[in-house]
Amino acid sequence: MPRRALLAGLEAAAEHRTRPRRPGGLVWRGAATPLGEHLARRLADRHERSAAVIDPTRLQGAEREVTVHPQGAPAPYRLRVGELYGPGCTRRTPIGRMVWDALRSHPVAAEGDPDAEVWPVYVNDLADAIEAVLRARPENHDIAVAAEKPCTAAELAQAVHGAVRPVPVRAVPDAEPGWHTPAGTVRPPGWTPATGLARGLHSFAQWLAYEGVLLESG
Repeated sequence: MPRRALLAGLEAAAEHRTRPRRPGGLVWRGAATPLGEHLARRLADRHERSAAVIDPTRLQGAEREVTVHPQGAPAPYRLRVGELYGPGCTRRTPIGRMVWDALRSHPVAAEGDPDAEVWPVYVNDLADAIEAVLRARPENHDIAVAAEKPCTAAELAQAVHGAVRPVPVRAVPDAEPGWHTPAGTVRPPGWTPATGLARGLHSFAQWLAYEGVLLESG
């Protein structure tokens, strides 16, 4: 093989070789979960280099919040999160139950008050909100991470019907879904959710179908 052709081949292979990610200064607490890993990967892919401690463990609890403590900051930021959904989220959440039912061709259950306000937040948008706080370091340490405006529970059920599978929607007025409404109104500076509800629900359904089922089997 001529030397010129050999060099060209080596250069082409180098272009397709996986490049190591730049090391960041983020320390994650309790991120060894599908959700924590997805958030960490999203920030790594965006090459976030801030030095901070991020704790997403309360996302699985009743308060639904992430704490972000940048290096040198006197106190952590508390990001109060709305109804979180998307890759890494369990099918046992209110939105997860709707999507899981639709995937199995079961009617989507609109639990509780159909006019109840729901503030959906896609996981990538939460990661972007964390990044916005790290970069801006706002004065207010209580931050709300939620959709720009809420939808109703009935509208959410119809969105699942349209984005996942066109199954019937049935009302379950006696059930209590446990919607999470973020406290406060101050949002991350310069941050707005980038993921539309239909696209987010479709991605969540794909993740549940191909990964979430395996993770939660048994």
